[in-house]
Amino acid sequence: MYALISRAGDPTPRLEELPTQPLGPDDIRVEVAAAGFTLFDAFVAGDHAAIGLPDVIGLGFDFSGVVTEVGEAVSGFAVGDRVAGLHGNPAAGARAHATEVVLPASAAAAVPDGLTLEAAAAAPLNALTAR
Repeated sequence: MYALISRAGDPTPRLEELPTQPLGPDDIRVEVAAAGFTLFDAFVAGDHAAIGLPDVIGLGFDFSGVVTEVGEAVSGFAVGDRVAGLHGNPAAGARAHATEVVLPASAAAAVPDGLTLEAAAAAPLNALTAR
């Protein structure tokens, strides 16, 4: 998989090839179709130390895409489902700005018919903020 990575001391994020992330029993794997870009992504790429993040992190909170794998304990999602979600761990090595994302199924929701995946990728963090 490929992911947009930020390294401490380098303000320019880089696209890097990373190993496939393992899938836990409560996780889903999603092929990312679209991902949001926030002020946090721009800020953190320039200065990890300001908020205590590790030297190498992935970027991106919001995403949408299609489920490609589900963990053995997951119910409510199936391969082929369109979902939007929020990768809430800013210290993770790979996040939403990647070709695929692995996260708990509880961090995703089905995308309603009629809503594009591009529009759905803009919803999770905004909805959380509004909540």
